[in-house]
Amino acid sequence: MRDPLLKRLFGHAEVVEILIRDMLPEDVGRIDFATLEKVGTELVGEALVRRYPDMLWTARTRDGTGRVLILTEFQGQQDRLMPLRTTIYSHLAVQELLRRTRPAPSPASIDVLRPLVIYHGPGAWRGPTSLDELFPRGIPREFRVVFRDAERGGSGAAVDLVGAMASLDRERSLAGTLAALGRLRQIAERTGDRLDRLLAECIGAWLVSKGRITKDQNREATTMTQVMTEYERSLEEWGSEKYAEGHAAALCRLAGRRFGEDAGERLADIFGTPPDSQRLARAEAAVIECSTAEELLRRVRGSSGG
Repeated sequence: MRDPLLKRLFGHAEVVEILIRDMLPEDVGRIDFATLEKVGTELVGEALVRRYPDMLWTARTRDGTGRVLILTEFQGQQDRLMPLRTTIYSHLAVQELLRRTRPAPSPASIDVLRPLVIYHGPGAWRGPTSLDELFPRGIPREFRVVFRDAERGGSGAAVDLVGAMASLDRERSLAGTLAALGRLRQIAERTGDRLDRLLAECIGAWLVSKGRITKDQNREATTMTQVMTEYERSLEEWGSEKYAEGHAAALCRLAGRRFGEDAGERLADIFGTPPDSQRLARAEAAVIECSTAEELLRRVRGSSGG
């Protein structure tokens, strides 16, 4: 018997109902056979590879809360990989159902029946009929999140790569970032020069993207130790800059109180951004000793004028 004849026969809902009642009696009670509907069989995978199972049907569950998927394959020859094929088809069929149906059904409401392979080749079927038979060593049916949940479900190692990178990605504090970099340096030191260079390249680029070191600094850092050194240098420069900004703001407030708000604003313009360290030094004494705003501003400008 050839595939076209079988497809013609099993292309009718009444015949599919008989098939399910005969071959999957344990599933009959939850299917509303009045809602059986044949759907298109072009299934597109993530890599845009098209797959074509022979026949695909859907139906409502009897309680009206879910959808049932029924896959049938017509096979005229032995295929040892049939459990893998039918599994792929089933999963792609669910994906298409979620993609095409509006509103999209909840995954929990989808019930996939065991695929039915209608074998019409010579002799008895000799191949496996389940993934467990095909892959006796086991095949994963779940996955582990290895980045955001790294510290909660990590490897148990004192310092693990994914956990250290997750910490670095989450950290917002200066000290926390430094600690995460230290953990990555430990990993680099125990695994050799090649990984050290690779980590330095990737982590350095990440720090640049976050504005924590400059591109020039990153070019100088070829090991994780050097990356840490450049980050620490950035912290020192950042700290000095923030101190100067705070110092300048305090002097401008004092000038504003003594000589008026306009004097404080003009003094801020003279300091510049970032504040000029020599003008800050001159302003410390001048803001107390000068009698007028103009005298203060002249002294702070100094020989550089402006």
